[in-house]
Formats: sequence, structure tokens, C-alpha cells
Amino acid sequence: IPVDLYLEGSDQHRGWFHSSLLISVGTRGRAPYRAVLTHGFVVDGKGEKPEDGKGEKPADDKDKVVVVVSRDKDPEKATLAAIKALGGMKKFVKKGNTVVVKPNIGWDRKPEEAATTHPAVVSAIVSECKKAGAKQVLVFDLTCNTAKMSYDHSGIKAAAEKAGARVIFATDDSKFKSIDIPKGKMLKSWTVFDEVQNADVFINVPIAKHHGSS
Repeated sequence: IPVDLYLEGSDQHRGWFHSSLLISVGTRGRAPYRAVLTHGFVVDGKGEKPEDGKGEKPADDKDKVVVVVSRDKDPEKATLAAIKALGGMKKFVKKGNTVVVKPNIGWDRKPEEAATTHPAVVSAIVSECKKAGAKQVLVFDLTCNTAKMSYDHSGIKAAAEKAGARVIFATDDSKFKSIDIPKGKMLKSWTVFDEVQNADVFINVPIAKHHGSS
């Protein structure tokens, strides 16, 4: 490092080019490449990349991805504003549903260290699920550090329980069952926690951060 030339498609301006630049500048104070060459793509007569969309029917509304950006210094207000912009929790959670909320509780860290999902975000989501009529809301994560310490020090256990959730540990290996991935290319199956398989709604709540592994 640095390499002489990076050669990739223009779609990597916000991908590999960007992420490797951030990491290298942060750790070495210089770019990881001396020059960058980007290019377009080979397309068919309709202007599409040959491998895109062949044999697949057009996506309907339920397959479309919606992205909402909410900014506020208060994590709870930002979360509630995002949920509202998405159409409200009732758009996703129906009366009597069992909901799994999966935050990042991986580390034995306090909220101000920003290593795990903020407890106010989890609390807001749980509250909105309950208001939407959820029968029960389960909160858990498969932690990297000791589960009890991570749950307690992150503040998530207390916040989730106060909002009405049932907080459980994902430490029982026997509750992880293999499921098939019918259309998987390289990955044909994966083990999934029982409560996830049995839930009506699954809400993943990671924390946005950037580090070497991401």
C-alpha cells in the first residue's frame, strides 16, 4: 500500500473505493491507491446490464425498498419521526402479532460509547409496536461479550422492559434451527433462532457505524 491503480465500475464510488479510502486515511494518513480508473458497464439493446432482471417479474409495491433519513439530537424523536415517515408502525405490525426487535447488543459498552443500539431507539420501537396492537414484543441479540453484562450496561434491557418488551437471551444453542434458503446461490441454509422463525414481524435495529470490518 498504496497500490498503483484501482480499476472498478463506477458503482464503487460509494463502495469499495470509498470504504478503503476512509480506512487507509484514518489508519495511515494516505490514500490506499495512487490512481483510480473507473468504467461503465456492458449493456444490452435495452440499456440493461445482461445479468440484471432476466427471467424475473417486475417488482410490485410490496417488494420496493423505502429509505427514510431522520435527524435529531434526541434518539427517541429521530426514531419516532422515521417510523411516522414510513407510514406508522401499524403498516407493519397488526393486532395480535408477535414481534421480534433485534438491536445490536453485541458489546459490553455504555450508550455513550456508541458501540450498540441506543436504548431510547429500542424503547421507542417497542412502544410503537405495543401501540399498534402487538401481542408480545421480544428483544434479544446474540452477543459477542457476555450477554448479561452487554444487556445491562448498554441500557437496552431496562429500556425495553420498561416499554413493555420481554427481553430474552439467545444463548441456548438448541434453539437455533437450520432453515433452507430455496433461491440461495452460495448459501443454501442458515441457522436461525426459534423466536425469529416463529415471529410474525422481525425488526432489525443495527447501529450505523464505520470500522474495519464493515
